[in-house]
Amino acid sequence: MALPALLARLQCKEYKNWMKAGMCLQMLQSPLQGYIDREMQSFHRQLAGKIKAPRHRKRCQCRAIGKKFEPACPVCAQWKELILSHHNNRKGEIHWGNSDPSLWPTHYWEVAKVYMPHGQAKLKGSKNCDPAALLNLINNCDHFKVSNTRVKEIIKCRNELMHSCNMKVSSSWLSSFGQKMYDLIAEFTHVPDLVKEGDKMQEVLLSNWNVGDLGVYEVDGPVKLQNQNIHTLKGYSEILEKTLSPYEAERLLIEQMIQELYLKIEEQGSVTKEDGDKVSQLKLFLSQNEDLKYDFQEDLVQFDILLKNHDVLQSEGWIHKKHLAAFVVVLSLAILTTTTTKGPPFAALSTLLVSKDFHLLIFQVSVIVEHLLKDLWLFMCPTNNSSLQTSDGNLKSNVYGQLKFKQDGNPNNYAVKVS
Repeated sequence: MALPALLARLQCKEYKNWMKAGMCLQMLQSPLQGYIDREMQSFHRQLAGKIKAPRHRKRCQCRAIGKKFEPACPVCAQWKELILSHHNNRKGEIHWGNSDPSLWPTHYWEVAKVYMPHGQAKLKGSKNCDPAALLNLINNCDHFKVSNTRVKEIIKCRNELMHSCNMKVSSSWLSSFGQKMYDLIAEFTHVPDLVKEGDKMQEVLLSNWNVGDLGVYEVDGPVKLQNQNIHTLKGYSEILEKTLSPYEAERLLIEQMIQELYLKIEEQGSVTKEDGDKVSQLKLFLSQNEDLKYDFQEDLVQFDILLKNHDVLQSEGWIHKKHLAAFVVVLSLAILTTTTTKGPPFAALSTLLVSKDFHLLIFQVSVIVEHLLKDLWLFMCPTNNSSLQTSDGNLKSNVYGQLKFKQDGNPNNYAVKVS
């Protein structure tokens, strides 16, 4: 008997479409891995032949961080120049931090990773890369003589698939995706394994995925697949050596969505509202399906942590916004007052607004606020106003103290004394 939970989810046609497209993308992986591995070794030899370096060279200490890399040795400088000369996106974002520049002369895959998206630093070869990384490599490196337009179309489809919070796509979207995939494979007629996978993709797209197609059965004990035990799914690069069942494809797709979300948050250094919404939706989806809830229980714990941190950041952000709003209100009040009030503080404010000297502007607003508070206090307590003023006319009270602003000759530095 087929696994009821998976069958129930596949009753939703849009969800089934989402899974089919994801499965086709996974089918690109294995044939692309072998092809790209061979091509990058050849590409590396070509570059190495153009580098002028001493025979007995010690390994340098050059390191790349994120999207920045400044070579500290002449050899790395040559490698960087050559890598950039073959990069189709040399004026855009390049994730130098993916690779170790000191290994460029000897490790071809360290060069390959410069042409890939963020998150590849720990990967040591093509067998560890998912389809998105491999497609980006082909798109960014001009060593590959294929239509970049067709590659970009599949990358775009892949991103739409992974960023679909409800994990659903329409039948028209799937039909368009199938045509674009067909066009892409037509660019790789020199890769027989990929052409074979193209025929299988057509079968996937046309299949209804009935009970016999799923390859998933209930047995006593842990749920098992035809080829794999469910607990081996995390190492998906090995599983993809054989044809995936829909059950396996579903797990891998969800895992990739989660990993991509983690990488995005890591790169941003924070959880945005969009990220928080996506985490919430993924958490809800996994929690509503007991089989997925069991397989992704560690991620559900991480989701709770992310959402908690997101709530804290939102709270802190709101406090910051309130302070900013208060300042804007005071500034606006001060500006409006300049039209009806005479005196040095208000006249000076108009000049500062024109000159855009914001340090002085902030100081002048503070002076204006002091004057407004003094006038307000004198208005509310007219009988005691003589005891609330000093000889220079400044407001004095037990609450605010006496504020004296002293300029020390530098228009950006002020001393504030509270008595």
